Amino acid sequence: MDILSQYKEQHPEAFKEKPQWQPPSEYGFFIRLVMRLSGGRIREARQASLALVIAAGVVFVASIGIFIYSFSGSRVPQNPVRDIDQRQFSGGR
Repeated sequence: MDILSQYKEQHPEAFKEKPQWQPPSEYGFFIRLVMRLSGGRIREARQASLALVIAAGVVFVASIGIFIYSFSGSRVPQNPVRDIDQRQFSGGR
């Protein structure tokens, strides 16, 4: 008899199928989603809430950065009226 079969005979509970952990239903949808997607690393609602707040902060800072970056470029002519007048007098070129 090998060691594995002997261990199975002595400890059958070690080889039983364990149910997958699910977060309690009293939490909100996003908290349950974070707890489920974390792979078991987040098991308290407080940790899930903190993860959501941090994610929201990162998204907010990134959106402010993109907003500022989009208006800081020099794509807009300095004097658009003067540019139009020069095109009219130069024959449309």
